[in-house]
Amino acid sequence: MKVLGHKAFARLILSYLVSQAGSKVHRVALLVLVYLLTEKALWVSLVLGVQLVGTVVFSPLLSAWADTQDRKRLLVWS
Repeated sequence: MKVLGHKAFARLILSYLVSQAGSKVHRVALLVLVYLLTEKALWVSLVLGVQLVGTVVFSPLLSAWADTQDRKRLLVWS
């Protein structure tokens, strides 16, 4: 793969993969924490449902909104 021969691009891909792995670990850790605190599967299911709704409903809306905003100001704000 020639494209990974470019150091800057290889670092970008590696940082993206690390970020994605961290996001997945965060989601699982949150579910484990909720179970350890409540010891009820119902609360784990509710948290999982809220995560799903956030991903399915709010992600498309926020991404469309973010495309209309000034990128520098949005980056500083976020």
